[in-house]
Amino acid sequence: APAPRSLPHEAALREAYEALLSRPKGEVAALALKCLGTYKLLHLRPYAKRFAALLDDLTLRETLAKFRVSTEAEARVEAAAADDGLWAVDDGHRAGAAPLLIRTLYGRLRAKSGAAGGRRGATPAARR
Repeated sequence: APAPRSLPHEAALREAYEALLSRPKGEVAALALKCLGTYKLLHLRPYAKRFAALLDDLTLRETLAKFRVSTEAEARVEAAAADDGLWAVDDGHRAGAAPLLIRTLYGRLRAKSGAAGGRRGATPAARR
């Protein structure tokens, strides 16, 4: 298979993959993540397993709980004090990884909420 960067309209193809990350169906987003992995993006490669864990219903909550919003420097200092499996995005990767993270979370949380707030058949009267 040819390298994705050598394909015609590769920028539009990459944008389509990134847009598919925000789909509520985890399978579609997982395939889009796999396709983005073929680009060997420096801001995605170190976090590919974490993004995949966000797309899995069984590991979504645990992965979110271990994510740090702090900068890499702050995270290194805190990680030296206690290694508890927390992860943060490196400062150099933030500009590229943050939009992918936001798209991924948007799709996952949109799938969780649904029209009825996560409960099937819930009416406004039943929620009171």
